[in-house]
Amino acid sequence: MSAIQEAANLEMFWLTVGRILWARWLIIAIVTLGALAGGAGVVATADRQYDATARVLLNIYKPDPITGAVIGRRQIDPYLESQLAFIREPQVVAPAVEAVGWLDDPEILNAYASRPAGDTRPLILWLAQTVAAALDTSLVEGSNIIEIRYRGASPELAALVAGAVRDAYIAGSIAERRNSSESDATAQAERAERLRAELLALQTRKFAMEQATGVILTPNGADLDSERLMALAQPPSRASMMNNLPVIATPATLRGQLAVLDSELNQASQTLGPNHPRIVEMRRMRAQLATRADAEDREAGGVAAVVTANERSKAAAFNAQRERVLSQRQDALRLRLLQDQINLKAKALEASLKQVAYLRQLTTTTESGLTSMGDVKNVPGVAFPNTALILGGTGGLGFVAGVIAALLTEMFNLRVRTLGGLRTAAPIPVLGSIPALRDPPVKRQRRRIRLRKLKPAAA
Repeated sequence: MSAIQEAANLEMFWLTVGRILWARWLIIAIVTLGALAGGAGVVATADRQYDATARVLLNIYKPDPITGAVIGRRQIDPYLESQLAFIREPQVVAPAVEAVGWLDDPEILNAYASRPAGDTRPLILWLAQTVAAALDTSLVEGSNIIEIRYRGASPELAALVAGAVRDAYIAGSIAERRNSSESDATAQAERAERLRAELLALQTRKFAMEQATGVILTPNGADLDSERLMALAQPPSRASMMNNLPVIATPATLRGQLAVLDSELNQASQTLGPNHPRIVEMRRMRAQLATRADAEDREAGGVAAVVTANERSKAAAFNAQRERVLSQRQDALRLRLLQDQINLKAKALEASLKQVAYLRQLTTTTESGLTSMGDVKNVPGVAFPNTALILGGTGGLGFVAGVIAALLTEMFNLRVRTLGGLRTAAPIPVLGSIPALRDPPVKRQRRRIRLRKLKPAAA
């Protein structure tokens, strides 16, 4: 029952409000018409404003012409927002204003002279900020295109300023890139000089340590004594051994030749006499071979002694070198750590010098990463005042104000219009309600009859 009662009360409330508004319709109509009249006056008297747009393509997906780098996906949104804000900066708008020729315009100068006394901005800044207030920058949805919109007193002026701002934006981007590269290059060059000084100090320290300890590091990071030890530890190759030995004929070879010659001599002795010239020559050759074979046998024993002496010398040199390496281990370790620092500084210096060269190259670049898209376009129609928007807004506001005025009037001059209102106003029993019985046409007709009776007779 409570829900039904609440619904009935709500219906009664809105019915009462409707009756009040119907009774006070004249107030609502007057306020609404007044608001519409005000809106119509604004439409009729306001200066006409026109929009023009210029578009710029941001080459955010194109690799850098020098480094080949591209903007990361996470950096795209902040980059676009910074570009939209950069267009409205005085450093971009001021050159555009100067290109339009407003700095010498008498009307602009008069407006600047009549500014408030507390405004101490220079003319170029005041004018740039004034123009920036009439600029609107936005991204074309779903693209990397920036749209620059300017609202001016005429279509031609709006197009002129929009185009000038676009050109100034491209030129300002190039100048900003050059200035930023110049400052970064200077800072990077100073860093490179610091790295070079630190590298020189480390190299001087290394040289002094090498002189003090006698440990010398090779380019691959090992000390020279350790490499000598490794060379001594490796067994000599067969080729080097053969090169170190004296070139002599082996005794086995001479003995074989002597046996062959003896066989030939025996065969010749069976057919030739003992004094035959061939037999005599062969005996002479045999005597020579026998003498050489005996000498080679004695010499082979001397070579073995030489080889043994060499091996002993190498072993002694290896042991001495090993002791030297072990005694210099701590010094070699400190030198290696120092060399690691030198290598790191050298790499950092190389990277810094490359960055300086890259930034110096950017200081003369003509690449802005921006491309003008087509000509400046005028937006059809008048941008301000918007007749439909102004009349619709003022009419709606007037109607709401009229309703509020009607309700306030009813509150200050309350009347009983329904049975529920009577019960609320006076808690007395109600026997019934009689509807109003009116016959306006009859009353009007009676009035006309009375007026006719009152008319004087014609002379």
